[in-house]
Amino acid sequence: MENLQQFQKKYKHGTIDVWWLYDDGGLTLLLPYIINTRSNWSSCKLRVFALANKKDEFDAEQRSMAGLLAKFRIDYSDL
Repeated sequence: MENLQQFQKKYKHGTIDVWWLYDDGGLTLLLPYIINTRSNWSSCKLRVFALANKKDEFDAEQRSMAGLLAKFRIDYSDL
């Protein structure tokens, strides 16, 4: 019975993790953001992880992710 009600609980301290593997138009990023706007998960922190193959690609990936978050109007504190 507890498993049926697990999505009805409010989570005060939690994290929603997103792994950004490739550009799929933003759906991978928008769905967790929409979940985060619901009252049950509104206090959860949203973390986005992205991959970079080489150290010199890290800066480009970081700028790309900042641009994508700005395009979707998702506030962020750190990349």
